[in-house]
Formats: sequence, C-alpha cells, structure tokens
Amino acid sequence: MEVHTWKERTDEGTLVYRACHHANKWKLECAPKVGRAERDDVEWEQVEFTRDLWITLRDLLWRKYQRKRCPWRLIEAIDKLLEDMPEEESAVSPDEENE
Repeated sequence: MEVHTWKERTDEGTLVYRACHHANKWKLECAPKVGRAERDDVEWEQVEFTRDLWITLRDLLWRKYQRKRCPWRLIEAIDKLLEDMPEEESAVSPDEENE
C-alpha cells in the first residue's frame, strides 16, 4: 500500500488529504490539520475524488516521480482516468453567458 499526503488551505483552516493506493484502487481521506498532541485522535473522513483532486494528486506524484520516489505506472493510470473523466462544468451557466 502506498500513501501520499498533501495540504490545502481553506477559510476554515488547513486540510490534510491522504490518498491511499492499494490493490489498484485509490481511497481519499481528509482531516483538519492538528498539532502533534492531537494527531492520534483525528478522525479521517472519506472523500469522493473530483477532477481537481485527481489533478492535484497527479501533480504530487509527478514531483515524486522526478525524484524517483514514485513509479511511472501510477501517473499513467491517473492520466487514463483523467482522459476518461468528463470535464467539469464551468461555474457560469450558459444562460448567464447570453445575458
């Protein structure tokens, strides 16, 4: 099993994402960043992958691959997923563009 983590800053604070790759399946979890004393008590919440999260994970793996810390097959698999995944709709609806 491989585990990859990254942080994102939000208005509520910093979130830590943990992506686990096991048996050709990805699992994504999220938790708020806490201090060392509270790390053992943090409950990780299961999160659905969005296109943006896949792109963030791919970027993280690409940087690890350049340092020979990640196999190329993981990046290829994510690239294939991104190709098959439909583009997300833009924030502006088509009706608003015509006005």
